[in-house]
Amino acid sequence: MSKGRKTAFIILCILTGLTVAFIWGNSCLPKATSGAESSSVYDAVIKPFFAVFEGLFGVEFMTPEIARKLAHAFEFFVLATEINLLYATKLHYGWKFALYSLFFSFTVAFLDETIQVISERGPMITDVYIDFVGALIGTLLVFLIAAAVDAGKKRRRKTREEKPE
Repeated sequence: MSKGRKTAFIILCILTGLTVAFIWGNSCLPKATSGAESSSVYDAVIKPFFAVFEGLFGVEFMTPEIARKLAHAFEFFVLATEINLLYATKLHYGWKFALYSLFFSFTVAFLDETIQVISERGPMITDVYIDFVGALIGTLLVFLIAAAVDAGKKRRRKTREEKPE
């Protein structure tokens, strides 16, 4: 592995660890604290952003509940993207690594909801599904980009081989 790949690997390991710590750390918070944090983010960031659309269409697009579910999906989108990029630092990233990433993401989501049982919050199996959809989107994105890069490399290699010298 080259020095650049080793550096990328180390950075991605740290980012992945921090993401898991963020996800599980929020699940350890008491329900009231977690709700207050979600509400403050919703009021400060999400509500003003979607107010433009509500003003144009007269419909409330984003409720606090939908915002929380989208945040779940986004956290796992980020996690899966990091994991897949971590695997992509290997020489031959492929579908097997994408499946490993999905398994890891599912395990983190399952344990996340289990932590919520311990912290006396309301664990929901639907949150695991929402998390998994976020992870699936992140995995598909990295997989498609990796496939396109690989196809481009093969095409360039093939044109070099076909050029007469």
